Amino acid sequence: MDPREADLPIFTVGVSQSDRETTPRELEECNVVEKQTYGEPIGNYVQDEPVHVVASNRQDHKDSLNRYVQVGDRERGKDHFLNPEDGKLVLLRVQCAENHHRDPSLITTWSGPLERHPVVHAWKAFRESPQRILTWTYSDWLRHRDTSDGLLSQQPEKPYNPQDIYWKYPVACLLLTLTALFGNFDGKTYPGGRYPAVRYKYFSYTKTPRNRFEAADFEQTSKNEESVRLLAGENGDPTANSNHGREPGEPEDGVMDGVLVFRRDLRPRTLCVIRETGDASGSVSVHVEEVDSIEWDRDNPANENGEYVFVSYTRAQFHTYTHDDMSNWDPPVTGDERTVRDFMEAECEADRQRLLEIGIQAARDAGVKAFWIDVYCMRDAELRKMDSHRICDVARGAKCMVIALQDTVRNRALRRPAETVDELLESWSSRLWTLPEMLLAPTRHDLKIYLAGDGVRVCDTIPKRSMAARAYRDRDATLVRQLVDHFEASQQLTLTELLTIGLECLVNRETNPFMPADQVYALMTMVRRRPIPNKDDTLFEAFAKLSLLNDSNSLLERLICILPRRRGEPWHKLEDFWGAKLWDIEPTVQVSAIALDQTIVLDGGFGATIEWGELKKVGFLKRENIWRSLGAFLVRFAPGWLIVAIVLLASFGRASQFGGTNPLVAIGVIFFLIAFAAVAVLPYAMLSLYSGKFWSTQALLFGLEGRADLETLELQLFGFAQGRLRWSAWSSTQSLHHPKPTTNGVKWIDGEFEALEPKDSPLEDAKLIETDPDRVFTIVDTYSMTATLVRAVHPPTAALVCGQEGGMRRVLLCSYDYKTQTFHRETVVRMPTKVLDRMDRVEKFRFSMAGMPLRAA
Repeated sequence: MDPREADLPIFTVGVSQSDRETTPRELEECNVVEKQTYGEPIGNYVQDEPVHVVASNRQDHKDSLNRYVQVGDRERGKDHFLNPEDGKLVLLRVQCAENHHRDPSLITTWSGPLERHPVVHAWKAFRESPQRILTWTYSDWLRHRDTSDGLLSQQPEKPYNPQDIYWKYPVACLLLTLTALFGNFDGKTYPGGRYPAVRYKYFSYTKTPRNRFEAADFEQTSKNEESVRLLAGENGDPTANSNHGREPGEPEDGVMDGVLVFRRDLRPRTLCVIRETGDASGSVSVHVEEVDSIEWDRDNPANENGEYVFVSYTRAQFHTYTHDDMSNWDPPVTGDERTVRDFMEAECEADRQRLLEIGIQAARDAGVKAFWIDVYCMRDAELRKMDSHRICDVARGAKCMVIALQDTVRNRALRRPAETVDELLESWSSRLWTLPEMLLAPTRHDLKIYLAGDGVRVCDTIPKRSMAARAYRDRDATLVRQLVDHFEASQQLTLTELLTIGLECLVNRETNPFMPADQVYALMTMVRRRPIPNKDDTLFEAFAKLSLLNDSNSLLERLICILPRRRGEPWHKLEDFWGAKLWDIEPTVQVSAIALDQTIVLDGGFGATIEWGELKKVGFLKRENIWRSLGAFLVRFAPGWLIVAIVLLASFGRASQFGGTNPLVAIGVIFFLIAFAAVAVLPYAMLSLYSGKFWSTQALLFGLEGRADLETLELQLFGFAQGRLRWSAWSSTQSLHHPKPTTNGVKWIDGEFEALEPKDSPLEDAKLIETDPDRVFTIVDTYSMTATLVRAVHPPTAALVCGQEGGMRRVLLCSYDYKTQTFHRETVVRMPTKVLDRMDRVEKFRFSMAGMPLRAA
């Protein structure tokens, strides 16, 4: 442990912070320390279970106020969140909606509400009874009055008798007199009516900071910038110091504009050059020589201009693997697999020779002396690891590109009927690297198709703009055509559109990968600045680096705001549930770094904490008038006046010492008359306080497990249910809406919509992906006065605003993993823009697009 932190306190979750602090020195002096506490408060939350703690030198969490926390063994597998009142790590307790019962077959990693002492529970119920009395008195009457004001419009479940109000009112007067004096009338408020903040701070180094001054090894790398590996890790390019194919003055792989980039080769490392020699008889023999392109450019004769033809093929048709390569494969299982493997052993050299013949013929047809085929021009195994990611640079620099086709290896081995040219072309287009090769090939020449069989012949010539219809018709022809138009300069895509469309085309193509992130490394060939391929990078990390390196118009920031159509879909499935494209989303955060385990660090987001423990009265603001002011005064003091009047009458009601009635009894009578009048109007006075519309409310987010009843929620939150709390119309995957129908002959404004009861049905799970079961939660926003039904695996404890789209804010509902200080996306909702008026910024926070996995308690 850093000696500078020796005086910092270490806290244990479940132990009162004010009662116990453990220093690092005390931890070192004991091996095992067991503590038990009961009912110690932590902010507004209470831990009533014993906590058994095993002391160690490793801390589990550090909060925004630099307090270290060790989580007890019993709570280690439970969900936690950051208490918005003091920033401390707290065990998550989740209340259930009325009549909701948890499925015992599902893993639950959070705790239920605290079991309060019966006396405490009774006292709380007594203090909240005035609002329930008011609801009992007036709710039926309000339901049946004219609803053109947009308040309660649902029909009651039982017939309503208008005469009920005449006997309910005097009963309410009596009950309110007994309870109003101790009633809980004041709602919860925060300064400025703002949402509870997300009190978070990230303390760790990141894997790839946007600004390299924040790197862990900055001091060392500053002395020698060539050793900087901010974007390449420890497995950088072994050819980084090669001058091959580099223009004078162009930097090597290394720091450029503060980052490490992957060098672009202007010339291939090796070329296959056609040599012709004659003998005395006049016959000419042709052979191919593999030469260094730089030496050839320097020494070639004047009639050889150094241009070459690029030959594109697929190993599904030309078997070019060596015997050493095949020796590392898994042994064949079925009879067909053994037949194909034997055929590969026999036909390896023959397929290589056919490729040579195609290369020679294509070079002669193009009027050049050289051609490039990877199997001959990338023989060095060590150099091939990086040069394989520069193949598209070779395609860029060629005079033209040709496509080599022949029947597939499997068809030939099993003696099946040969495929047609179009079928072979589709097989060629299904491979990963053939798409960028085709896109980046020179456009001044059409693509010639060479077919190998009984000799070599040109079977077709296809303009590049027609390749989408010919070779990609059953896959992603529309997307490929947009890319072709972009590279032919007939249509200009933004960099966001280019990377988005390119990723959609490449991510599911077939490949035998050199590295796990080859799909992104194929994509990076289309942009100017490219990260150095790293075998330890995942697909997401490579894409994040690519986005940070280029002026990608906040591509990664837009990506995190997408909600997949299916649960468990990988991040690169760019299909948004609401149908938005990446360029439709305007991000409001910035990715400041790439962290470990496919996470990123975001900055600039607004956030609010979701409260799950219990519902609290919410403060609200109504238009002031004399009647409401008088009502507030009567509600709070009428019972007191009645008590004063009774005391005065009891004190002065006895006869005076001079005989007769004590004249001071008049004071008691006056107070009694005033108190009687106040009590008589007490229900109506309370109604004036809690009914009607709010001008503003305290902004709070509450969460409940299950589907909540809106009337019950409004009663608990605002003291009276009058239909002001509504379901959101289009905030979540469960939201529904329709045009508002005519009611009781009242025609609403043209095009008016109305939110419906949300659906419970879950999103479709992604195929072949095992996902944790989700469940229904209700999220209540007291500022926008809406309730939203969401489906998530964990109860989300933080709402983080990261973008906007379609006039709504994209809000990431996240659970919190205290072990890694990471917010995990549970789902995405859309909230009105006005919520930003009441939210605070969240300091740099670590974020994962993957949901937090369930852990058994």
